[in-house]
Amino acid sequence: MSRDVVVVRDRPVGEYVLNVIMLLNSGSEEVELVGRGMYISKAVAVFNALRDRLEETLKVLEVEIGSEVRGRTHRRVPYIKFRLTQGI
Repeated sequence: MSRDVVVVRDRPVGEYVLNVIMLLNSGSEEVELVGRGMYISKAVAVFNALRDRLEETLKVLEVEIGSEVRGRTHRRVPYIKFRLTQGI
């Protein structure tokens, strides 16, 4: 199974939308869209823009919300992950 991961950070929302669409159209079976910490709201904005653009063809396989320990300081960082695919 081909799964690509797009991590949302500083770039504009439109770039992430285009990146996910290009991955789905190039044959990737699944795309995981991830936002961590202060980028959670931007990841949700990317998902909403994808849903508006792809409408019925965007399928959400799973939405995961949680936190993970990251870095040398072992801080807990919240995240959101969307597992997406494109169906007919």
